[in-house]
Amino acid sequence: MFVGVLGAVMALAGCTETYQPATVTLRTNTPFPSPPPLIVDPQEAEATITDAEVEPEPAEAEQAPVAVAFQPALQLRTCDNRPVMNAPKRNASGYISDYRPFIFPTEGVSLALAPIRHACLSSGFGRRTRSTHKGIDLSTRRNGIKVNEDNLSAGPAIILEAGWHRDFGNYVVLAHGRDIFTRYAHMKYLYPGIKAGEHIGFGTPLGPMGSTGRATADHLHYEILTGNYDTPSKSFGLTALDPFKIAARNAADEQGNMAVDIVGN
Repeated sequence: MFVGVLGAVMALAGCTETYQPATVTLRTNTPFPSPPPLIVDPQEAEATITDAEVEPEPAEAEQAPVAVAFQPALQLRTCDNRPVMNAPKRNASGYISDYRPFIFPTEGVSLALAPIRHACLSSGFGRRTRSTHKGIDLSTRRNGIKVNEDNLSAGPAIILEAGWHRDFGNYVVLAHGRDIFTRYAHMKYLYPGIKAGEHIGFGTPLGPMGSTGRATADHLHYEILTGNYDTPSKSFGLTALDPFKIAARNAADEQGNMAVDIVGN
């Protein structure tokens, strides 16, 4: 049974989310699997969903980019310009040992572990001083120079939430089936067509990397989640999974070893 861990304060990598009861504004063309917005009891959820807050206009009007086939990197390193909190184990060359381009959080669901081009890890999953960082933070470097890439869908999905949250800024939540979900946060803006109810494929551009919400630097905050979405809490009631523990479990399963616990502690 997965055990949820709620709340996060993200630092060093640019995240400063506090995950207290907050206001969320959603675009809800065709919500799935059940229609937000709902009023949530703050004691039962991480956020209050309401129409009272108006979503900020995008910083600039952009057309959705032409989709280009996305091949996740075969290896992943930590970003070399800052300390990385909760950095996973690395090999002698500085690459993350438990990284795999594609991971399987459950049978039948495949996700990219780092759904962005030219990625490096700027913060890992895990316990902070006062809370838990419920995802990983990815920055981008091309030939050693920081660039802002598009955040891409980690797998085929239905868009459940696409809007603004005071901590996550411009964010998207995707449903991949079998109670597996992903969240993408802090985008500069969302591309046209990224709306609740839409079906999208693997590698679909969601929006450019940004620092909206409670973030101090441009990056992608990426979460893999599981649980029952059909509660008043919606995505804020789901359990976060550690992507690198999923990768380690997949490797152990291939070798016939004991399964690795993938729920963050």
